[in-house]
Amino acid sequence: MTAERFICCLKYGTAFAADYVNVLYRAARAAMRGPFRFICLTDRVEGLAPDVEAFPIPDVGLAPQDWFVGGVWPKLGIYDRHFHGLKGRIVFVDLDMVILRDLDAFFDLPGS
Repeated sequence: MTAERFICCLKYGTAFAADYVNVLYRAARAAMRGPFRFICLTDRVEGLAPDVEAFPIPDVGLAPQDWFVGGVWPKLGIYDRHFHGLKGRIVFVDLDMVILRDLDAFFDLPGS
């Protein structure tokens, strides 16, 4: 059985509109040969494309108003061993990144 493959991003607050997620999803879809799931950790689901799976941002022990100090704290939730019950390899991509070519190589690397 092939392990599932996930591309994950994080959108919270109002700094980035849903369009950033949707553009990243379309770029990931164009850069992947096989099946994958696109996950967006978010506190605002409005405007996300239908194929984008929205999940709540994992609790990392900070109040949401503290997330903006440094801007990285909510990302720590992706290291939870039981991350939303997902099983497989997850590649995290920031919303301000640009996907230029094949992402499959990230999933072809040996190891767990």
